[in-house]
Amino acid sequence: MTEKPVNNHESKSYEMQVDVDNWAVGIALILVGGLFMLDTMGILNIRLTNWWAIFILIPGISMGVRGWRRYRVSQSHHSRNTGFWGLFLIVLAISLFFNISWNLIFPVALIGGGLYLLFFRS
Repeated sequence: MTEKPVNNHESKSYEMQVDVDNWAVGIALILVGGLFMLDTMGILNIRLTNWWAIFILIPGISMGVRGWRRYRVSQSHHSRNTGFWGLFLIVLAISLFFNISWNLIFPVALIGGGLYLLFFRS
């Protein structure tokens, strides 16, 4: 059984992407934690009823960034799917944060999907 030689450039690129994703999520968590701490100390007045939606927003941002980065390199179908689901999670979290009705979001999503199929689908 022969093993495929490891391309050091590809492995370094993947490690670099993982590090950037970890940094992005880490910075997001520190910022959100800092905002909540400032609210607890009475310095800021943040009143989010659905604060738990942050746990949907952070993976959405990570997936969106990862999908965009992969799409720029390979323009593969998988990268578009990752970006789409990241965008979906971001929209879901924002709608939960600000209590935006799905009666508004759903038609906008349909129009956006139609525009994507017309102009960007190859």
